[in-house]
Amino acid sequence: IVFGVYALATGAVSFFSAFTSGAAGERGWLIVSGLLGIAVGILVLVWPSISALALLYVIGAYAIALGIIAIGGAFWLPIDGGDTALMILGGLVSILFGIVMFAKPGDGALVTLALIAAFALVSGITELVVAIGGKRLVESDLKRAFAPPRQSKAQPSN
Repeated sequence: IVFGVYALATGAVSFFSAFTSGAAGERGWLIVSGLLGIAVGILVLVWPSISALALLYVIGAYAIALGIIAIGGAFWLPIDGGDTALMILGGLVSILFGIVMFAKPGDGALVTLALIAAFALVSGITELVVAIGGKRLVESDLKRAFAPPRQSKAQPSN
């Protein structure tokens, strides 16, 4: 149920963002990923008696689909090189997570939880860095750190 609510919520936010976003080029990608999240969330919530193995396969398929969408978006959207690389990295991590879910579904609940937590952490950090503009953030911090100190006008000169 938690995964169903998570998928439904992220899908709804992506879908809503598609219609409030100012960039027309992003709209299609947000609609597709939003509809995917909504569909997976509804599937899991409507079918609560889904077996653990089937749920792992749904989670794996969802991660692979989101990874493909992210990689496609990295090449399609008008973003610069650093953000493109981070978006591709996030997509690859998502696809890798999905493959692991298909290859080793029976390794136990704790391993699955650790994989889900790692996936959510890495993809969340990657999305935040892309959203904030990691390169621009680092450059502005470096400029401030190495800028000469400003002199106050209130200091008397001798």
